[in-house]
Amino acid sequence: MFYVVDQHKSVDHAVATRSTKPLPQGGRPSVWTWGLLVLCVSIFAGERKVQACPFCDAPDLTLTQQVESASVAVLVQWVKGLPADRERGFEGSTTYEIVEILHDRSKTLEPKGTFEIARFRPGKAGDLFLLMGSVRTIIEWGSPIELTETGWQYVRQAPSTEVAMATRLEYFVKFLEFGDPVVANDAYSEFAKAPYEDVKLIRKKISPEKVRKWIEDPATPFNRLGLYGLMLGLSGTKDDAKFLEERIFAKVDPKQFRFGIEGLMTGYIMLSGPSAIDRLDKEKLKDKNQPFSEIIATMSCLRFLWSYETELVGKVRLRQSMRLFIDNPDAIDLAIPDLARWEDWEPLDRLGELYNRGEYKVPSIRRAIIKYMLAAVSMGKEAAGESEKLPDYAVRAQKVIDRIAKEDAEFFERTKRSYIQ
Repeated sequence: MFYVVDQHKSVDHAVATRSTKPLPQGGRPSVWTWGLLVLCVSIFAGERKVQACPFCDAPDLTLTQQVESASVAVLVQWVKGLPADRERGFEGSTTYEIVEILHDRSKTLEPKGTFEIARFRPGKAGDLFLLMGSVRTIIEWGSPIELTETGWQYVRQAPSTEVAMATRLEYFVKFLEFGDPVVANDAYSEFAKAPYEDVKLIRKKISPEKVRKWIEDPATPFNRLGLYGLMLGLSGTKDDAKFLEERIFAKVDPKQFRFGIEGLMTGYIMLSGPSAIDRLDKEKLKDKNQPFSEIIATMSCLRFLWSYETELVGKVRLRQSMRLFIDNPDAIDLAIPDLARWEDWEPLDRLGELYNRGEYKVPSIRRAIIKYMLAAVSMGKEAAGESEKLPDYAVRAQKVIDRIAKEDAEFFERTKRSYIQ
């Protein structure tokens, strides 16, 4: 829903350049690394809003989208199947009986009719499946999706993608964490793909009591926690703010990646306002012992607030928090593009001084500083219009550019060529 990957960085580069924060030993490093990649995607995003949640992951297509894109969609029950026999050159077969037709553009199917597909799909008599296919000279069937009767009714009654998104979400919110996992997974996916503005429109339909239980429940899939934190922020109370606060500031195991914590942080600020961001500054950004994953989760939260809920704390306050990353050599290059997009020129002189100094003497930081200065000059010229008098920040940025172009000429030219306004 919200972000696109920044054109100047890759996720692999992001993890590789965090050299002073090694991946944890033991535990589940693969999960930790995967989670870090997810956070990096949201951190490197530009300002444009797109249909993908920064706190979620979702499949390419929901069930409703799959059904609508298929030429044929039917509920079938498994009748029999013959496993493949390689020695005979037999690829297997499965016979299904049509229980109900959702739509059939081939106009060849009838209820209670049977058909056979040329591959073996396991099942037992009476098992229900959603089968979808495309019509060529024949119907080319896709993989069957096993459904319960309840799951089928969920699919049948789901509102079309042509219906207003907020109206659709009012339907799907009833099925979040539903007992049928196919239904619950799909309902989550609908929310994960929805624009934040539409999620916000149904805030009165969200039960904070249920959302709080889902966050507490260790059985809740970890990839949903970010969304649920955001939903609790939209629907909760001061008690829910306290609940989120306790989870956010609980002691963190450096070897543990806390999935969804950026969504919980966002919900916490939505319910508590400026006092919440003050505490995040103190305990997440100013504490040098915080795991890197917690630091970039806070950055992701700030970026979301800037794009969608600026009025909660104000632009001035958000800029103030983002500037704290300048003190962290491991994160400064991730924050500088935001400072430029947010037109925050207050730290301009300091950034110029840090160029090629000590721990900041790494290509990603040097590149970020150069592009920040180029952006300041470009925006200054735009602000000046036909006037020849540039704003003071643009003049100062040009002086930094002139110095870097002289002292670090080759690197500066390469970076300048890759700069896109």
